[in-house]
Amino acid sequence: MEQEQDFDKILYEFIRTNSGGTKLSFADLLMSIITASWEIGQSSKGAREELDNVIRQIREFGFTIDQDFILKTCLVLVGTDIRFALKNFDNDTISKIKLDWSKITLCIKESFQLVKSLSFNNHSLRAKNSIIPIIYYLYISDFYKDINKENKHSDNKKLIKQYLNISLLNKLFGGSSDGFLIKLKKVITDNGISD
Repeated sequence: MEQEQDFDKILYEFIRTNSGGTKLSFADLLMSIITASWEIGQSSKGAREELDNVIRQIREFGFTIDQDFILKTCLVLVGTDIRFALKNFDNDTISKIKLDWSKITLCIKESFQLVKSLSFNNHSLRAKNSIIPIIYYLYISDFYKDINKENKHSDNKKLIKQYLNISLLNKLFGGSSDGFLIKLKKVITDNGISD
């Protein structure tokens, strides 16, 4: 019997206890909480349907992502603490995600389309988290609107390709990448936007 009211600890305990049943990840349980907090409003889709839709669209570019990737991306874009913890998906964060959902999904899609145009594929892009800083860059700069146009942002595209090559060759996103994502987010934020 768990005496503490720490929801993260309770979720991890449930995952461990449930290991013999249907396999559930922390993201699965987190999605249940987000789904309950996600009011449908203008859209006819709930949170799970929205995430599944993005996953399908990225699959059309030839890349495989999961809900963990999308939830981590959302935390980087709108959260202050990007750790995968229940407290980081409070009502305020979920509201920000929902409010900016169309921009978030466009940034994710445009980033994968860009990466594909830079000659990466699902196999060569071993660390999907390496795309999250690109998504963040497009998100804060609004370059997602035209980054994939042929005659736009050629210098940025070269730098993005260089960044991906260096980060993948040096395995910068191996293991836990939260610390590295926090540093990259700060660098991108501090250095502003260049065209």
